[in-house]
Amino acid sequence: KLPSQIKELLRDLENIEWQIKVVFLSGGQVQSDIVYFEEGKFISRNYSLQSYSPSDYSLLIEDEDKITWEATQTAGDGAVSWRGVIKMADMEGYFRLRSSDGRAQDFSFVSTSSRRRK
Repeated sequence: KLPSQIKELLRDLENIEWQIKVVFLSGGQVQSDIVYFEEGKFISRNYSLQSYSPSDYSLLIEDEDKITWEATQTAGDGAVSWRGVIKMADMEGYFRLRSSDGRAQDFSFVSTSSRRRK
């Protein structure tokens, strides 16, 4: 059984969306995205627009204000594998985009803002 603080943290997780700054690690290009968790799924707005499916996610709750999460969105033979850390209202992490031809590109991200969704 989950402690009430953890239940509240998980409930809050699904009510927040994060504006993130994404940096392409080998080129330094910067873009923005919005990511959020909804009904047990992780969603990246940019990758959803490119037909990557919302995905299940796993959580590691390290203490009452730090969550590590992982998710993999897929589209055909392509995949985006995410790993992030949420501490208080901030998020940071990295992801790897593997295209259908097997090429991989690595990115880092950091939240620039967050807001309640509901």
